[in-house]
Amino acid sequence: MIAQILFVLGTLPLLVLGTAHLVFTLKDHRLPRFIVPRSTALIHQMQSEPLRLTHETDMWRAWIGFNISHSIAVLLLGVGYLYLSLEHFQLLTADIFMLWTAPSLAWVFVILSRFFWFSKPFRGSLISAILFTAGAVLAST
Repeated sequence: MIAQILFVLGTLPLLVLGTAHLVFTLKDHRLPRFIVPRSTALIHQMQSEPLRLTHETDMWRAWIGFNISHSIAVLLLGVGYLYLSLEHFQLLTADIFMLWTAPSLAWVFVILSRFFWFSKPFRGSLISAILFTAGAVLAST
């Protein structure tokens, strides 16, 4: 029971961060204010600069697309594990891969946010990682 509660709580920071990131990114597509460079000149340059990989898109559209897909991935992890934690916790704990995927990905987010992002995703990821890990340890014993 405690392990299940820890897993449910572990999903909450991911759901909050993923939702905020998606909303900010979608707003940035129309009016850049959140997850964008401070320099409007750089934003305009991103909008006119094609990628070396292909001329089919520019750096701005790639930036927005990467951020949207990142948000969706974080939300999918949160929603998926919330569902498993609430509806199929025995199944989740019976499979070592399913049990340790959420803690493992949360720790990857901790490392990424520490080195490449900023403090809010770091703290949220750390909370999720600790809660998922504690839940997985308790479920394993």
